[in-house]
Amino acid sequence: MMEKVNCDFCRSNNYKTVIRQKDLIHKTSDEIFEIVECQECGLKFTNPRPKMEEIQKYYSEDYAFHLSQSTLKIYFTTFAEVIANMPFSSIFDLIPFVGKKLSQFVKPLIKDPVLKYFKAGGFGPLLDIGCGSGSYAHYWGRSGSLLSYNKYCEVYGIETNDKARMKISSYNIKTWENIDQIEKSNKFGIIRMNWSLEHVHAPSKYFSFMKKHLADNGKIIITVPNYDGIIYRLSPNCVELPIHLYHFRKNDIMNYAKMNNLTVTSLKTFSYYQMFVFASKIGLLPQSMMLKDSIKKAKAFKDIFLHIDEAGFGNDMIIEMQHSSFNS
Repeated sequence: MMEKVNCDFCRSNNYKTVIRQKDLIHKTSDEIFEIVECQECGLKFTNPRPKMEEIQKYYSEDYAFHLSQSTLKIYFTTFAEVIANMPFSSIFDLIPFVGKKLSQFVKPLIKDPVLKYFKAGGFGPLLDIGCGSGSYAHYWGRSGSLLSYNKYCEVYGIETNDKARMKISSYNIKTWENIDQIEKSNKFGIIRMNWSLEHVHAPSKYFSFMKKHLADNGKIIITVPNYDGIIYRLSPNCVELPIHLYHFRKNDIMNYAKMNNLTVTSLKTFSYYQMFVFASKIGLLPQSMMLKDSIKKAKAFKDIFLHIDEAGFGNDMIIEMQHSSFNS
């Protein structure tokens, strides 16, 4: 059963529908879902939406971030990304099959902000909210996983999916099912939400939690889709309904940070090629954008979108924040 809710940020019940669509990406349901826009603060959210106890049935059985990736697949992906993004990788286009395969791994070089934090002298412990199976992370792969961060500090995770939580627990990494299970006295040097904030039922609750559990000189790192991004302007239906419950823009994140006395120290947007390829493949973008036949074309595509990213219209956002009293 679906539930109707007020705006999570300002609590207003004054909103209007901006999108109506089915689950076009994971195809778990034939139901029609809606995105509404709050007429008071502008926040966009899925409404009505699945209740917390029912949301799991809208995640497909093969939802990547709940599964444990094989070591072979992880190493192949890592190797392919390195090769595809080398300066002279276009030479592989001489073998069309290889060039076509590698082109999907072309992406902008975005340094993992968690590793950057540790290498600059930051310290843990680290809490990853929405950690999945813990063996790899979206965009940063194995190097951005809890298994990798484990060598820098104590790591902990929060994951609602039972299978994923059992898998990460098998690595002797402590996990909780939800934030309510964490003792009030626990503090973390770094808290990460890596493409998970858009999945939660109450972002305000998570911002409040992060503020209370962040160490005085710690850092919060959030990555989310940017609903101001170019792909959503080209096709507003490129959203993962109903599992994405909130559809953030820069101003939304800034509003939540200000409400919780947090300072945003960095906010960048970026786009990666695979997202456009996938959207074209399932019919959400014109087939002409499906340029995955060569590394050269993929890199040209990436270079064009670099300027869009720098203007703030990339498809994803990386936000770093800290306690306002520690803003340097």
